[in-house]
Amino acid sequence: FYLLIITGIGCFIATWIDTGFVVPLYGDYNLQMMTLIYDAYDDWHTFFQTGHFVQWDRSVFIGIDNVGGNSFYYLFDPFMVLMTLFPRDWLLVEQGVSFVIKMALGGMFFYWYLGEFKLSPRIKMIGAICFAFNGYIFQYLWFHFIEVETFFPLALLGVEKLIRKKDPRHIMIAFLLIGLCNYFFFVYWCFRYLQDIFRRSRDDNYAILGVSFFGFLVSVFMGCITLLPGMTLAMQMPRVNNASYLQTILQAGTFKEKLDAFMTYPYSFNKLTPLFNLMFAPNNCYYSNILPIYWYDNLSGSMYVTTPITILFFTAFVQSIKERKVSHIIGILLNLFLLFTPFGFYFFSGFTVGYARYFILPMSWMLTYALLVLSKRREVSRSTFDLGFALAMIMMGICLILDLYYMNNNESKGWFDENWQYRVYEIPITIVWATVVYLILR
Repeated sequence: FYLLIITGIGCFIATWIDTGFVVPLYGDYNLQMMTLIYDAYDDWHTFFQTGHFVQWDRSVFIGIDNVGGNSFYYLFDPFMVLMTLFPRDWLLVEQGVSFVIKMALGGMFFYWYLGEFKLSPRIKMIGAICFAFNGYIFQYLWFHFIEVETFFPLALLGVEKLIRKKDPRHIMIAFLLIGLCNYFFFVYWCFRYLQDIFRRSRDDNYAILGVSFFGFLVSVFMGCITLLPGMTLAMQMPRVNNASYLQTILQAGTFKEKLDAFMTYPYSFNKLTPLFNLMFAPNNCYYSNILPIYWYDNLSGSMYVTTPITILFFTAFVQSIKERKVSHIIGILLNLFLLFTPFGFYFFSGFTVGYARYFILPMSWMLTYALLVLSKRREVSRSTFDLGFALAMIMMGICLILDLYYMNNNESKGWFDENWQYRVYEIPITIVWATVVYLILR
């Protein structure tokens, strides 16, 4: 945990010195996150002083349902509530310092999660650092998903506790905390339950199913204080009313028309960005693509962890094929389906607007998968490692060809025209770095 804190300080120290411990990110962050916290501070202090909790927030035009509209951003975030214990003038500094604390806590909770796989402390430490400072969180740094990253490993830990020990307590706490901060995910449990279903007795399967249902039900009910008002308000938003992805599929006539509707992206480059988001580090927050995109692209995120983890992931894939680990291969194929079709982007946002915010799921799985093969590195043949590295190089080479082709055959060069031609250099630089990493690891 101390190492995570030191690493986090190393990430933010230059900004802290330059801005007086404030992290003034642009875009939605300074429009929303740096202003709304004052509203939250006042609401909580009104509650502490009078016992009255503000139900209707009059600071927003003619007003908004406070719980339904603001719990998505800050209202019940545990870190926000802790910030109210200090003077109001300290809010922006507290917010700037909290980045490191949230990342360190997320890394520590991921360390606990990795303990379920009997990994050594050294491997768990590597995993904790990789998770705490991954590409997903830095790409979304300008928005408010860092709290989700903090508590999400508790959900992963809770799933393992359910599957292995029939203990629902961790999952209940995790879902409640994530629900209070923003939103939560349930799909991981489904895969882990099915992965080992034939290795357990029928009684064990029924017991896990029953305990899981109870734990999930209780956690959802506890989180309904934010879930129900938030859903009620969200369903009235124009982006929901104008959503057409699922409706277009259902209304399509022939199978070919349904398939075409199923595979339709908002922009042509959306079918390419997941590959770039997997293989290369985000070069900024708010926009992170090597490919030129239009303004801010909701279907763009980051699944990058580190280049060594990327190589180890492909090595693990080759190892799974050699060992005929069918569940591993099925899991990877399902992830590819979610990442390289529009379905995953819309499914995890309730078939409204497509978002890449679910990338924290495949990113976490990929990291764990790579760490498992790292822990067994003495048992992995060099030829397997060579094949893993070759696959990574092939993917990077494909990205280079696609990027050059796209830039030379599209009139629009994205938002920042003068910068896009330089972003392509990240690909050969990464290829060189990956080769260095490969030689050292080999």
